[in-house]
Amino acid sequence: MYVTKNIEQLPAEVQAVLNCYFDELNRLGGVDALQAFCVIGSAAMNDYYPGKSDIDFLGVTKRKLNDAEFAVLQKLHTDIDTRFKIGFDGYYLEERLLKQPLQDDIEASVVFDVKLRRVTRPSFYTVCNFQVKTASVFVYGDKPEFDVDFNEFLQQLHENLNTAWTGWVNNHALPKRSGWKLVLYPSLTEHAILHTARYLYILRNKRFPTKKEAGTYLLEHIGAEHKDIVQQALSIQRNMQQGIGISFDRYMKTRKAVKAIINTFNKEYQP
Repeated sequence: MYVTKNIEQLPAEVQAVLNCYFDELNRLGGVDALQAFCVIGSAAMNDYYPGKSDIDFLGVTKRKLNDAEFAVLQKLHTDIDTRFKIGFDGYYLEERLLKQPLQDDIEASVVFDVKLRRVTRPSFYTVCNFQVKTASVFVYGDKPEFDVDFNEFLQQLHENLNTAWTGWVNNHALPKRSGWKLVLYPSLTEHAILHTARYLYILRNKRFPTKKEAGTYLLEHIGAEHKDIVQQALSIQRNMQQGIGISFDRYMKTRKAVKAIINTFNKEYQP
């Protein structure tokens, strides 16, 4: 039987998903390896938008998940997606691995788009661990004691900006399909601008911010030619705008602003 805590301090939608998670986990017989579970990201930082935000999590395990436990968790996440249709992404990681730097042999069981996968040297490892360390709500078990090397954390942000986010800019160029999606969907502007704004905020302030906080900071510190698109990104988030809103101007400004954020980070980053 899993005895939870602190769930009542989270948004109602998050409470419903977590209560279902642990009810189903009990019904399915449990996962012996699971020793703690926390929420990170917007749900833990008072920046959650019902019907729009994802729920991000970390499950701390006392050992590597065996095949039977892996199957139980895959069914559990599939059942939750069927019921709620809410992004419920995260990873399951051995406690001992929280206490060591990113290495090639680190393996996590990652949930993304419902599918549970075993991933070696996960690209988000240090970023998520920094959130667990500084901005998490544990709803089952105790928070492990561990440290995060901030310089290693910045190195991973730098790598991620120059691989994943540079790739994002290139992939969201017309006439590519993803480029047309950026023209059509304002939510992609919010996603790109506010996520990369977080990286620059962390570099300068050594703290993990909400997307709203990062966007507001960026609005005050970015060049005048990018202020309009940053303001649009903040407005899209505030109004939970998810439908179609065709704009070639927004498309061009988004790509230029993300490039500017990446370039600014690269100029200021000192490894």
